[in-house]
Amino acid sequence: KVYNTDTTQRVNTMLQHSVKCGTSKRLSDLPYNVAGKTGTVAASNNSDNQDVYSIAYTSELLVGVWFGNYSMDEKYNLNPDNNGGTYATSLIKDVFNDIYKNYTPPPFKNNNDIERVYIDKISLIDDHIIELAPDNYPDIYIQEEIFSSRYKPTIYSQRLNTIESPNILTNFNNNILKIQFDTKEYLNYKIVEEYDNSIKILKDISNTNIPVNFEIKLKKNNMEYRYYLEILNSINGETKTMDIAKIYNQLDYNNFKKLIDNEHKYSNWFFR
Repeated sequence: KVYNTDTTQRVNTMLQHSVKCGTSKRLSDLPYNVAGKTGTVAASNNSDNQDVYSIAYTSELLVGVWFGNYSMDEKYNLNPDNNGGTYATSLIKDVFNDIYKNYTPPPFKNNNDIERVYIDKISLIDDHIIELAPDNYPDIYIQEEIFSSRYKPTIYSQRLNTIESPNILTNFNNNILKIQFDTKEYLNYKIVEEYDNSIKILKDISNTNIPVNFEIKLKKNNMEYRYYLEILNSINGETKTMDIAKIYNQLDYNNFKKLIDNEHKYSNWFFR
């Protein structure tokens, strides 16, 4: 006995994935279970290859192929298109086709010693922590992985149970307020405007990770405007309010000049 059965199943699963969509993909159309792995050693001073190999196995047998330059003479290096996933893997396929031309090997044994579980992808990437993803997690934050039944994670992630406050950037110029912030797919955002005893939702953002770039043109002068962000955590219903900006929009110069000109004309007429 070399490995526990759960270890064997995990290795078989990983290397079948390499055949399905990895470097051993030339074996992917074989009508039975195949696991495989390739390798390529590049030459040190050019784009040639020095060694290439491909190893693949069924539930019955294993085949390994190596092409290489054991002399270390550069003139015997392999072409760049000769790598582990090309000719070496094709040769293995020819061997399998010859061996299994009259029957197919049985599938790999599955003793139910491994389980597919969904984990929190963000915790794995950012913190290198393996935690289960709750049932209501957004798909974008979920990653499916295979674990031994003996060692599968048991703790559920709490990462998305709190509201992460975005870094809000603002700029006010020429009567226009510009707002920028990043979003999380599991959070819903509402940009709210409050002025003259009225409250209005200007923009509703949900189910996206795309950064927000929003412009607001202030409508009235000599008025105080307040803008804030309402954030809702769609996972647990928690809410949070963040101030964006408070602006007293003064009478702009052009309107002020028109007003003074009109008063001046009126004054001339009045005293004429």
